[in-house]
Amino acid sequence: MADFKPVKRQLLYRSVAEQVIRLIEEGHLKPGDRLPPERVLCEQLGVSRTSLREGLKALSLYGIIESRVGDGLYVKVGNPRAVIREGLKEVRKTMHELVEAREAIELFIGRLAVERATPEEVKALRDILEKMEEKAREGQSFAKEDAEFHMKLATCSHNQLLVVMMESILPFIMNWIYDREELIDPSEVVKLHTNIVEGIARRDLEGTETSLREHFRHMRRVIAEIKSSSNEAEF
Repeated sequence: MADFKPVKRQLLYRSVAEQVIRLIEEGHLKPGDRLPPERVLCEQLGVSRTSLREGLKALSLYGIIESRVGDGLYVKVGNPRAVIREGLKEVRKTMHELVEAREAIELFIGRLAVERATPEEVKALRDILEKMEEKAREGQSFAKEDAEFHMKLATCSHNQLLVVMMESILPFIMNWIYDREELIDPSEVVKLHTNIVEGIARRDLEGTETSLREHFRHMRRVIAEIKSSSNEAEF
């Protein structure tokens, strides 16, 4: 029987996926083999059902395992990392296009926010920023607050279509970047967001655009580090 081991708490879904990949590579799991039931996997890996399902979903998205209706999950391929490498080529292309689109949209959002943001909305941005600062000091993830900040910024445009566009784009980018949160400098992120808020509060169009462009330069640097990481082809 395949030997699963308890995983560490950080990035649990990735650890789940990595163990399945390892067992396939070592020949303990072969194409056509059925994975153990969900309850058994949770016990052996020491993870919640949510983390387990996220890890298995990632493997399914890459076509490494497949679900058979009413019959569980089965191993589909015997060379998982080769499959992941091919999938990452498409991810890189898509991510480049998503960031391009987001930059164009958010620069326009920033322009409108300078003109239209109410004092209450500026305060809401500052409140979110305070939460980010607090979590940064405590060494906690502020991925949720980062996403909230940019969605609140979108609402400051008072243009619902722009809000919907950001809702469509933002989750993909944020999830991909924060999946490698160790490459993110919290103090730098807080500083960049502070500059954006202060520009809007001053009704400073040029300053706000400059801050947003610097934010995207920083984002591209982080994405470049993720792509060049030696573990980029792994979960």
